[in-house]
Amino acid sequence: MVGTTHHSMHSATMLTAFVRWAAPQLVVYVITVLAATAAFIIGAALYAYLWPAPTAPLLPNEVAPIGVPNGLPGGIKKHIPGESTNLLVAQGAKWITASSFLRAKVFDVNNVRVGDVREVLLTPKGNAEGVVIVLTDLTNGAMIKKSIVVPFHKVKWTSDPSSKAGGERAVVQYTASQLQAVPAFPPH
Repeated sequence: MVGTTHHSMHSATMLTAFVRWAAPQLVVYVITVLAATAAFIIGAALYAYLWPAPTAPLLPNEVAPIGVPNGLPGGIKKHIPGESTNLLVAQGAKWITASSFLRAKVFDVNNVRVGDVREVLLTPKGNAEGVVIVLTDLTNGAMIKKSIVVPFHKVKWTSDPSSKAGGERAVVQYTASQLQAVPAFPPH
């Protein structure tokens, strides 16, 4: 029995020594795992906040996700059956179609026809910035054409009474001689 007691005592001493050695290691390991888990959760939340997932347009009768206005990017309102989608009527605005600008007759401030609209220049965001006008000058019986650009805000658009298709008439805030002095577009 003496040997058994000695062996039990020796085992208890070894276990105590192991616990004294392993306890600090175990505490460091647990703290490291907890810190890594917390960092992952915070990182995932920050990522989701800074780069939200794109939302797909809603199908009829779907409910918008929480935090997404009307369920569409940019707060675009989804169509609700029975609700008017005609923005022109709803807003009461007078809109001009892009095709009505093309080939519109151009007049100067003195109501003299100086040419036709060839193009409308748009910014990358879709705002009209310039109008390309093909000037027509009858000099010595010969037709001379020159394209120029006029700022869009310097053109007044009205309905052309002579147009059967409902086209537009452009009146520029310049005289014919001022327009002839403008450099050609595109510049050579």
